[in-house]
Amino acid sequence: KLLLDHPELADNNASYYGQLGWYYYLEHDFSESEKASLKALEMDPNMIYAQYNLALVYLHTDRFDESLKAYKNAFIIDETHWVIFDSIYDLENITYEKCNPNAVNFMLGLHYFEIKYYEDSLKYLGLFLDSSDPQIPESWYNEAQKLDKRIRIISDLSK
Repeated sequence: KLLLDHPELADNNASYYGQLGWYYYLEHDFSESEKASLKALEMDPNMIYAQYNLALVYLHTDRFDESLKAYKNAFIIDETHWVIFDSIYDLENITYEKCNPNAVNFMLGLHYFEIKYYEDSLKYLGLFLDSSDPQIPESWYNEAQKLDKRIRIISDLSK
């Protein structure tokens, strides 16, 4: 709310727009959250949390391929994984009833794979693969199967 009361802070300030994007996300105003997050990324393409905000917005609005692309971009920017744990927390605590739970399971599996928490990744990928959701792109099921297989190979090699 403070951000809205002080638009003068917006002047060429990527952080302002990143925080504004998060505010709108929390208010479930996904259209405004997307606009603010895109503006933040236009000003600073390496703003990790704005990229994660955008990925969440796309996930909530059933734009699954855009969400996947945004998360993968965030993983590249967040090479030390210092923000990925916040993203996992956000995914695990989604309460907005219109967000597709199967998409959330896939994203959690992908996040845990990215940080090499393979047991958790298998758990969420398994939940995802057990679902059959016509809303979800087939390419996600293919990717989940490949990740599942890679994890099992890695697990077998480490024994």
